[in-house]
Amino acid sequence: MLYTNDNFKKGLSWMNSETYENSPAFMAQFESDINDIFSYVKYKNAFEGNGTFSLDSEIFSINIAPGKDPVYTLRDIIKYAKLHGYYINENYKADFFKQEDEKSSSDTKNNNMSAAEYKTEAEEANASNSIDEDIESPYTSYLVNWRAYNPDNKLKEPGDAYMSIDKLIRESLDKLGDYYSAYNRLILNPTNIKYRLVYGDDIYTNDENLNDETLYNFGKYAQVNSENMIINNNLSKVPQNISLLAAELSEGTESRYNVMVAVDTEYPVKDQYYFGRLNYLKQRNIYFNGMVLTAVGLIIMAATIIMLAYFAGVPFINAKDRRVYAIDKFGIEADIVLCILSIMVFLYIGEKAGSKFLHVYLAEENWRFGEKLMQYIFVYACVFFWIFSVIRAIKAGIIWDCSLIKRLKDELGIYEKKQSYKNGILLKFAVYLILNIIFIISISTLGANESTLIQRFAVTGLIILCIFVNLAVFHNMYKKAIQTDKIVQALRSIAEGDTAYKLDLSEFNGREADAAKSLNNIGLGLENAINDRVKSERLKADLITNVSHDIKTPLTSIITYVGLIKRENIVNEKVRGYLEILENKSNHLKNLTEDLVEASKVSSGNISVDMARLDLAEMIQQTNGEFEEKYAQKQLDIISEYPNVPVIIWADGRHLWRVLENLYNNAFKYAIKGSRVYVSISVENDYAVFIMKNVSENPLNISPQELTERFVRGDVSRTTEGSGLGLSIARSLTLLQEGNFEIQIDGDLFKVVLKFKIVSESDEDDESNESDKSGEYDE
Repeated sequence: MLYTNDNFKKGLSWMNSETYENSPAFMAQFESDINDIFSYVKYKNAFEGNGTFSLDSEIFSINIAPGKDPVYTLRDIIKYAKLHGYYINENYKADFFKQEDEKSSSDTKNNNMSAAEYKTEAEEANASNSIDEDIESPYTSYLVNWRAYNPDNKLKEPGDAYMSIDKLIRESLDKLGDYYSAYNRLILNPTNIKYRLVYGDDIYTNDENLNDETLYNFGKYAQVNSENMIINNNLSKVPQNISLLAAELSEGTESRYNVMVAVDTEYPVKDQYYFGRLNYLKQRNIYFNGMVLTAVGLIIMAATIIMLAYFAGVPFINAKDRRVYAIDKFGIEADIVLCILSIMVFLYIGEKAGSKFLHVYLAEENWRFGEKLMQYIFVYACVFFWIFSVIRAIKAGIIWDCSLIKRLKDELGIYEKKQSYKNGILLKFAVYLILNIIFIISISTLGANESTLIQRFAVTGLIILCIFVNLAVFHNMYKKAIQTDKIVQALRSIAEGDTAYKLDLSEFNGREADAAKSLNNIGLGLENAINDRVKSERLKADLITNVSHDIKTPLTSIITYVGLIKRENIVNEKVRGYLEILENKSNHLKNLTEDLVEASKVSSGNISVDMARLDLAEMIQQTNGEFEEKYAQKQLDIISEYPNVPVIIWADGRHLWRVLENLYNNAFKYAIKGSRVYVSISVENDYAVFIMKNVSENPLNISPQELTERFVRGDVSRTTEGSGLGLSIARSLTLLQEGNFEIQIDGDLFKVVLKFKIVSESDEDDESNESDKSGEYDE
């Protein structure tokens, strides 16, 4: 219904017209009637005399010889036409009674006929016809003096002025047919179209009541005159031919013209407009029904396809296993190729045999539709068959395993693993580029020369394959990029200390799989090494703690008994000296043991930190006061420099005091006797900076990094009483308080720099708020 409709290929836009008068069909009929009106007016003077059709109307004149210019009337033309088998057919065009082959042989005969032979044949036919009497042959060209139906004949070249009698007769009959058609349509029979053409004093009309006032009473109209370029109309589309035809009819005269054409849309007469309106309404109903049926059919088709896809490969309801056939295991690539081949085979059979079969049952005007429908059915059936094979393979989970691409990929995988990343990328890009060049050349060649449906399918298939290949390459690149991102994330996590981070090797393939496996091994090795190191450190700390604890018990007894012995009245000076040495060494051993325990706690992290707001300047002043008396023993002077305002930092007071104590003791042990120790506090970029400088008594032939290691002293001769743990403990405690510890050595100048972040006002407000909340919670 849709295909055979008159408005097929116009889309749905024509249905937006609410009435027949706004439709293209109405406009086509209206413009056709305008042509008929001007044809009638144009040929009226040629074929009529005194307002009626006349056989005595002079039609054309030719020049046969000097002084011989016969004029032929309509009667002469009709006699000649009847004698020679011409007639006007149902389309009002000149035609010949004999068959085409007979006509051709007759034309050949007449063309080869001499003038004498033609005269003899005419006389034998006993035809009293003035045309045959005047001319030697109907196919000889003569100069045309004039033609009544074409008074303003314009010649494009000199040869146009010459025509044969046969051609003139055919042309005259065609013009007479146009006159008959317009006369019957507009004058002889009633019609809904009305016209009035005024050219000076000449008026042509089929309705005397039509004028400038009554024109607007008709449903549709168009008016044009010589005084205005605008076509006055109420049509859905301006008729393009009315202005041109009106101007052509007035050409050669200076008369003004006024042309009016109107259609009575009440349709009182059953003419073309009346039946056109009925046909239009019928077609709208047919088209609407066709669209409804098409929509319903598409819905049912989609529903049934979905249902078939759901049950495809299912042997029975609620079955867990899926049924597959041998064709389902060919692989999707083979399915596509076989689908295309089957389509080509069926289209060939349809072209050679199916079309002939359709020609037996269908009318000729429906052959093209039937052949196209047959082709579409073949294509649909082939695609339908093979697509369900693919669906069964997908549901059975074998679509990828049976794929030729997977098989080829597995075969080529061994070569990929042997190549470097660089060579692999270059090779893949070269193959990708070559494939695209082949696709572009093939599509361009077939597209430029396509003429059959098979070639169109081939072009479409190549385009789809090209898109598929490019999407596959993009998917592979995207998958490789995801794998690379995961490897980078694993490296970052391991670098940040998460040695237990592991990659799922099932998500990788190719060289990325090897890299992921190696990365997991690296993480495992690092984790084992770190665990061994932690275990070793823990054992070492436990050993130091246990040994120190075991040493402290007898050492405490030794120190106690040495004190008791000193209380006795010992006269021997040597014994007193021995006791003094014993007391110093036992105290040194006690300090060393305490340092070992503290160093072990700091290194293992087994120590608590209570951060609080502290005034660093005030604490340095107190520390200076604590060590002034001790420094006086070695004649050391403390030179201090710090601001008069408080320098508030976040720190643990107990641990910070231990840091300062170790630094001051370090200066007392190793500074040159009688020298100065410089201490300063400054503020730099929101940090409180504490600097302590002194000149070493012994050469500092050691790096700053080594000085912070445990059991390392600047006095390599180890003549001092240091344990080698003071700076290491100080550094560890500073870092625990989120500070910075740095040692600088310049010759014999020893310099220590401590940095702590200053507490800002916002930090103080946050602390105050936290304390307020804490108070509220306590309450």
